[in-house]
Parts: sequence; structure tokens; C-alpha cells
Amino acid sequence: MKTKHFISQTALAVLLTMPAQAMAQGVGAFDRGQGLQLDCVQPIASSLECDYRLAHPAPVTNVDATVGDVELPRPFATPTDEAEGQHAILFLVDTSDPARQATVARVSGHIRRLVSAAQPHHRLGLATFDTDLQLRAALGSTPDAVISAAAEMRAVGRTTELYRNTLDAIRILASFPARRRALFLFSDGLAEDQAYFHRDVVAAAHKAGVVIFGIGYPRSVSLSVALQTLRRLSDETDGRFVPANQEQELPADFFADPYVVLDNGGRISLDLQPAIDAGLAGQQTVRVTLTTESGTATAAVPAELPTPLPPPPTVVIEAPAPPVQTEVSPPEPAPIQRPTPPPAPPAFSTAHTLLLGGGVLVVLGITGLFLRKRKRSTDTAKTEEESPAKEPSHTYAFLEMADGSKTRHTISTVAYRIGRHSDNELPLDDPSISRHHAEIHRRRDGSFTVTDLDSMNGIFVNDERVKTATLSEGDLLELGDMGMRFVINREDDLPGEQTVMLRTVAPKDVA
Repeated sequence: MKTKHFISQTALAVLLTMPAQAMAQGVGAFDRGQGLQLDCVQPIASSLECDYRLAHPAPVTNVDATVGDVELPRPFATPTDEAEGQHAILFLVDTSDPARQATVARVSGHIRRLVSAAQPHHRLGLATFDTDLQLRAALGSTPDAVISAAAEMRAVGRTTELYRNTLDAIRILASFPARRRALFLFSDGLAEDQAYFHRDVVAAAHKAGVVIFGIGYPRSVSLSVALQTLRRLSDETDGRFVPANQEQELPADFFADPYVVLDNGGRISLDLQPAIDAGLAGQQTVRVTLTTESGTATAAVPAELPTPLPPPPTVVIEAPAPPVQTEVSPPEPAPIQRPTPPPAPPAFSTAHTLLLGGGVLVVLGITGLFLRKRKRSTDTAKTEEESPAKEPSHTYAFLEMADGSKTRHTISTVAYRIGRHSDNELPLDDPSISRHHAEIHRRRDGSFTVTDLDSMNGIFVNDERVKTATLSEGDLLELGDMGMRFVINREDDLPGEQTVMLRTVAPKDVA
């Protein structure tokens, strides 16, 4: 059984309340999605302005955005304008072993080439580390100052506290005013930390919006496996991993455009008015999908929609009655007294009167029955018109709890979200589960994938932590400390669906 570490419930509650507070104060919302980073601000209630960056740069062909089930007007992606803001870049060099002085000298030459390729909007700095971090050239130094500081680097340290000093470098970048930030980490990947770990560095980089470029220099062929440390730091922050060969030389194509992963992207403006018109209010999740020539990339950020004001009360003002005009008439002449004739005999007898009254009652009764029957028919027809037929639902698969209860949860939607919040298709009340933890998606070909929605404790498929994976019959899915078995409903056969062959382009290995 693998060991998993969970943050406390109190700390989790604090983290979950941060996005709403940030938006209320006008501070941006940041999300690292699937191959896409979004850094957004909400200047007004009906608009969201986002800076986007692709982990794998490629021309954008389409942009889609939704809030819940509401599709937003198609936004347009505008390429980044270098004049809009500066990008901070800190070079961090491992100088922990005197035996690596030749490698450090080679790194100095590589930094010279990187400085020469920098653009005017880049703000450069240089630091070295062994046991502690030494800032050799502060961020914003001139190119000549950075090159001069790199030429003076010496490998004189004894211990390599890789993770702790990388955290210090991220703090330096976070305190510098910049639109984007990158850390170029030059190392052999070996770490001797005892109290600081990989996950600490990744979490800090996500929070500060720092992209890590792992520049690896292997000590030997047998020790080159240590470069996996740099590869993971790069992959999990959407940076780039660049390994040197046995002669300690970096690929030529890297120097051709070393900052493309940092500088690519641009801005998109999202119109939230359709979501407001649809009645959505409070904190909502805006999902953005960018289609490029090499595939799709997605991310989600929070937005605060206004609560509609109640209609004003209706006040009925009665108009005053018009004044009554009294006409003064001349006095009428006195009536002429005539003799009163004797009373005429009654036209109908008592029997006739009773017969006539009974007939009137019969007619009224028949009329009342007719009106009641007609009203019932009208109400029935109205009810049938107002009650549309429900569309049949389909059961695609099941999640069978692995806690011994064998409880089954039905997957009956194409997008099936799991999390602690009540708006998920499967809400799980457990402190190790994030508000929106994972999403199971049914593809048009009938296959299923599961995706980590940037949860705190991740997802595991068959004891292996994944960001996204294809689910098969009987796979064990673990979210936090809750496990469940994935079972496909073999009886599911949706009419009208057909297999669509999609031509995809596999992402190239950056190395």
C-alpha cells in the first residue's frame, strides 16, 4: 500500500477560499490546466481578461469558453505584445562539487549565449547555490553584469540542497514585478535535502506562476538517471527540460529560440454577459479550451457573477374620485292627484310560480355541470402542455466503492465530475477530496478517460499517480483516501453514435 500525504482540513479550507477573496479584491486568478496556463483578472462583472501561455507553443486555430452549460461568445486570441510587460528570468547554477568545475565553466559559456538571445522585455538575474543560495546578479541587472558574474562562478561547495535553494529562487522571482517568470535551473539533478521535497517546489512554482527550465548536465552515463528530477520539475510547471550530452553541450535548436516556451501565447477577452442573462450568479467556473495545430489545451478559472436585484415592489396609487357636481333644478309642480284604481287580479297562480322557479333551478344546475367539466378538460390539456416528456438517460458505466460496501454510483453523463462540492455529479464528503477533484469523460468512440482537475492530493489509477489516463474495465481509481472500481455498462448502446476517426499529432519529445 503506497503512502500518501494529505494537508489538514483547516489548511484546505483556507486555500479554497482564496480565489473568491482574490476576485472580490480585484486580484487575478491563475490556473495551470492541461497544457494551458491562464492568468485572469475581472475588471467588470461581465468581462474576464486573461493572459494565456501554452506549454507546447503552436498557432491557435479556435477558442471556446463556457460557464457551466452556458456557451460564451467565441473569444479571439491576440498574440502577446512584448511592450505590455516584462518577463523575469533567473539563472540558478549548482556549484556544490569542486570536481564539477569544468561543468560550471561550460555553464558559464551557455549563460553567455542565453543572455545574448534575450529580448528587451527580459529582466535577467543570476544566482548560485550549494548549501545556501548566493545572489550574484539581481533581477534587472544589465546583460554585461550577468555575463561577468557567470564568468566568476566557482564550484566550491560540499553539499547540494537542491530543493531548499530552488524554493528561495522562486521567492526571489515572486517578489519581482513581472507579467511572467521563469527559473533556468542548471544542475546534475542530485539532491541531498532531508526536509524539503519535490512537491514543495512544484506547489510554490504554481502559486508564484513560475515556469522551471531544467538544464541537465549528467555526471556520467550511470548517474544520468538523476536528471529525472529536473525533467519532472519542468513537466509539472509547463516548462522545458533540456539535457546536455556527454560532452556537456546543449542542443543547437535550444539556443535558436530558448525563450519561446516562456514568451508564447497572448491575451483573450471573455464576455460573461450570456451567463449572467441565464441566471448564473455567485462564484462560477469559466472553462477555456484552445485548439492548436497540434491538439487542444484547457484550463479553468473562477469568476464572480453578480446576484440579480429583486424587482421593485408594485405600488398602486388610486386616483381621487371626481367631484360631484350638484345641479339646482327648479321646483317641480305639485303632482295631480288621481283616484287609485282597484288592484288587478294576479296573472299567475301559486302553482305556476313554483313550476317556473323549478325550471330555472334545473337550467342553472345543468349550466354549472357543463362549465365544471369544461374547466377540468382545459386544466388537463394545459398540464399536458406544460409537462414535456423527459428524455431518457443512459447509464454508461459505474463507480463501485472499494470500501467493502460495494456501493455503485451511476455514470450517466458524458462529463462526470467528482469532488467534495455539491455541484459535482458525484459529491464525496471527505477532507482528502478537493472541491472539484477529478472528471471522467466518455469519448465518442465509447472509451473513458479520467483527468485530475488540479486537485491537492491527485488521482491514482492502479496505484500510479496520473494527470490524465484512459480507464479500462476493473481499473482501481483512488482519489485522496477513497478508492473505487471502474465498471463499464456493457448494455449501453446509444443510438445515433458512430465511430469517428480523428487524426491527431503526437507531441514531440522536448528532449
